[in-house]
Amino acid sequence: MRVIYALLLASLLIGLSHVAALPPFEGIDETAHYSYIEQIAKTGVLPRWGDTLRRDVEDVLGALLAAPGPRIWSLRYQNLFTADAEIIKRVRQAVKQPRDSAPTGEPGHLLNWEAQHPPFYYALLTPAYLLSERWSLAGQLALLRGLSYVAAWLSLCLAVFVAAKTFPAFGSGRAMIAAPALWPFVFPGWFPEMARLGNDSLVALLIGCAVAVVTCAPIRRWSTLLLLGAICGLGALTKATFLPFLAAIVLLLLYRTWRRDASPWQFLGFLAIVIAVAGWWYIERSVETGMSFGYDEHRNDLRENGGLIASLTQHFSIGALAWAIPAAGLSFLWGCTWSFVTPPLTALAPLVVMLLLIGGAYLFGFHNYRMYTLVQITPLTLGFWALAIIYPTLVEIALYGREKFGNFGYGGYPGYFLHSLAPALAPVIGIAIATVARNWLARTLVWLLLGYNIAFLFGATFMQLLYFAGCGSNGSNRFNFAAASICWNDWQSLIDNLTMLAYPLTALLFAAGGLATLLWGVLTSLSLASMRVPEANLAKLVASATAADRAGEQPQP
Repeated sequence: MRVIYALLLASLLIGLSHVAALPPFEGIDETAHYSYIEQIAKTGVLPRWGDTLRRDVEDVLGALLAAPGPRIWSLRYQNLFTADAEIIKRVRQAVKQPRDSAPTGEPGHLLNWEAQHPPFYYALLTPAYLLSERWSLAGQLALLRGLSYVAAWLSLCLAVFVAAKTFPAFGSGRAMIAAPALWPFVFPGWFPEMARLGNDSLVALLIGCAVAVVTCAPIRRWSTLLLLGAICGLGALTKATFLPFLAAIVLLLLYRTWRRDASPWQFLGFLAIVIAVAGWWYIERSVETGMSFGYDEHRNDLRENGGLIASLTQHFSIGALAWAIPAAGLSFLWGCTWSFVTPPLTALAPLVVMLLLIGGAYLFGFHNYRMYTLVQITPLTLGFWALAIIYPTLVEIALYGREKFGNFGYGGYPGYFLHSLAPALAPVIGIAIATVARNWLARTLVWLLLGYNIAFLFGATFMQLLYFAGCGSNGSNRFNFAAASICWNDWQSLIDNLTMLAYPLTALLFAAGGLATLLWGVLTSLSLASMRVPEANLAKLVASATAADRAGEQPQP
């Protein structure tokens, strides 16, 4: 377990380093998330469809984009740090200087595209916002992002606890227990997704709580079903992306009710709690917008083009659909940040190989673990997720065709949302590692790829830091080594530039601690891959789990 603790500590430190190094509103959709929190804090009113970003947010964005030069988003930092001293001074004051007075919360002019989200995450962060409203913007964002990331990190800790309660601490059970702690390093896109201001972090924590209840608590008790209903209701009140997991839990409980592990009244009680906690918001939004899940931001565009069917007739192609799937997959592997300066595609190829290898090994070894409730949740959640993204993917194709996806700019329905399901999907990694452990070639390949993923994580993060300091972009969304080579030998200027927008020295300290902890943990965890489960022990575990499943109980180690 010491190895797992080291992996968890490393992911915490590296995540906090991302928090400290991120310039203001550089995390994806942070402007809208921040405005949502500010509107609640300053007006006491939930955002509605049609509300705008707050004026102080727009003022900061205007300061960042005020530098002369090409009006290309990916050049904004380069333009900023080559601007005159007055513009740089104005940005430094807007970002790092403590506020003389609290923001007023007055509305601006740009539409808040995140107003369709349920309010629970934003309401939870409102006290932290009010506590820090006189801080500098950079300091306040570091606090809010840090709280968000810790929530996501706690979901991994919960997932480790659940796996430890479910599986034995030897043989393949060790791989299952280690899987949640390995998630951020097997899939390094976890860090840019969770180390930002956004409600996906709370979704992950609530999924971790729900998995813990449904897996570890006696299903026959009323208290279990009511607690699970409250957690799932809060999840639905956090973000609609929680709903595929909720559907998986409902289906699982229906099966357990049919098997008479729980009474129909208990199942109805669970549904009643979910509806009581979250139903009011969905009903209100449905009445307000005519949409069951908030609003469709593209519905006006579709209406102008004659509707979804007419638009698909015009733009649909097999090529567009074929590009949409890998584009979503790449955004899961490395989502980057709002400016979207991505590494070369060749650098992403080993991450794709790792994803395919993990997926193939999981499918091959799933039958050995299918009797565990924790494992059953995974394919159900993935299945409902796949169904949920069909409509938005078709909408993107209907409006933009292949053009939206063809440059691998990760357009389309973002796959990085899958990281919020990590506590439910972590068994994929555990089963895959336990499966490849029986073959030396596959085992070696997995650990080589894991080493590459860790190197990629730090290398891609370094590219991002150079970009934030004004290097590495020539106007495209790809990192440009020639552009970076002009200035990366002037380290003092780079650090000064980063210090104006974020906390690079703090980030470096966290990253160094995380890397040291990670190296120790990964080197020690190599023993997990070489450990084979004696066939007699594996057969005994499967027989015990099957007998417990038939008895309506959680399998015992």
